[in-house]
Amino acid sequence: MATSDIEKVLAMFRGIASRDPDLAAKYTKPEKYMQHSPHAADGVEGLRKDIGRFPRENHHLKVVRVFQDGPYVFTHG
Repeated sequence: MATSDIEKVLAMFRGIASRDPDLAAKYTKPEKYMQHSPHAADGVEGLRKDIGRFPRENHHLKVVRVFQDGPYVFTHG
């Protein structure tokens, strides 16, 4: 189980990369999640639908670095 904010964000990325909407949404606050893709809706349901449309092949997500500044976690992929 993820305990730090960084671990929670990395779990979300693992869920996205593996196309697992339950893992991707596990630590996501539904009332605060804002999608940055113009192709997906805000909220957990928008995240779940977005993951569902990813192609099965040639989809990968690699986090190169991650850091936290106060309540904000930043990733570079």
